[in-house]
Amino acid sequence: MKTHSELDRLMAMYSGAPLAVRAYLRARSAAVPFREVSAALSAEARSILDLGCGHGQLANFLALCGRRAHGIDLLPRRIAVARDAARGRLNSTFSTGDITGPLPAGFDAIVAIDCLHYLPLADQDRFIKSCFAALPARGRLIVRTIDADGSPRFVFNALHERLSALAGLTARPPRGFHFASRQRTADALSKSGFSQITSFREKGFSLYTDTLFVASKPAEGQGTPPPPSLTAARASGPWAAGG
Repeated sequence: MKTHSELDRLMAMYSGAPLAVRAYLRARSAAVPFREVSAALSAEARSILDLGCGHGQLANFLALCGRRAHGIDLLPRRIAVARDAARGRLNSTFSTGDITGPLPAGFDAIVAIDCLHYLPLADQDRFIKSCFAALPARGRLIVRTIDADGSPRFVFNALHERLSALAGLTARPPRGFHFASRQRTADALSKSGFSQITSFREKGFSLYTDTLFVASKPAEGQGTPPPPSLTAARASGPWAAGG
């Protein structure tokens, strides 16, 4: 569970970052689903691959929780901030790389928060297939996407993403943003071979259509693993199961 003390510890790791970066990370920390991701990971998942990790907040949080995390991002300046924050910690590492290429194996789980919409839809499908190939049996993929449901909230969410990119707070994809509906993302996960696919949306009023997916890679010749439970995280948290 994410407590104020854990958040303070995480932000303290970024004390050497530029003021503008610290302000951005402080604001973003309210939107990153630290607690939900941690709850969705199985107890056996000790090594986590964080794709599109940005400044490394989630990877560093998981390292603080005792897991081994490695983050990959396309932008060297963000990786430099993540590495500086993790300095002295052996269980939190980062590298610059293109997440649309072959993914490293050897991790128990993969997380990808707010990065699918940077890829064209066909590339999103290939990315999900690459995650499936890189994961071991019963490994979990956790992704958060923006649900292109056509609602006013989605329009605001998409505008927010574009303005953030124009302001230089996030990356500017060369081919623009590509938002997929929740159903399309669920279908892509299923077609790639994942099972026990569960999606969660924020409870109550929200300005955004962020959707968290948790999917498991089945073990060959065995039953599929039980669906991930976020009950403990949701008890006092903002997410609820969706269709």
